[in-house]
Amino acid sequence: MIEKIFKHASASEAGDYYQVSFDDDDDTEGINGRYLLIQRQFEFADDDSYYFESDDRRFCGHVKVRAAALNSEFLSIDFLADEWTTLRIRYAVSQDDFDKLERIVRIMFEDKVFPLD
Repeated sequence: MIEKIFKHASASEAGDYYQVSFDDDDDTEGINGRYLLIQRQFEFADDDSYYFESDDRRFCGHVKVRAAALNSEFLSIDFLADEWTTLRIRYAVSQDDFDKLERIVRIMFEDKVFPLD
């Protein structure tokens, strides 16, 4: 398992496009440091892949996801790049931000996401 720890987590949507992002940057205008974006689109039929973008090259490109687990402290994702890997993303968020994150993650990962209490 690979673990990443970020100061911030956020979620957004635009039409049929969904994104969760994690970073350490206190500047809300841009990302200048460590970050991870996970995106999913439903506008066009695809191969059920997710797009990862990161400052860490190991987490860039389209990947398959087997499962995801979510709670207020972390999102854990089992994904296939070169081999099956578990990525645990730790973050600190307010309850309101977590509620939005949870809603978007459930849309993005559909039946692959499992809540953890």
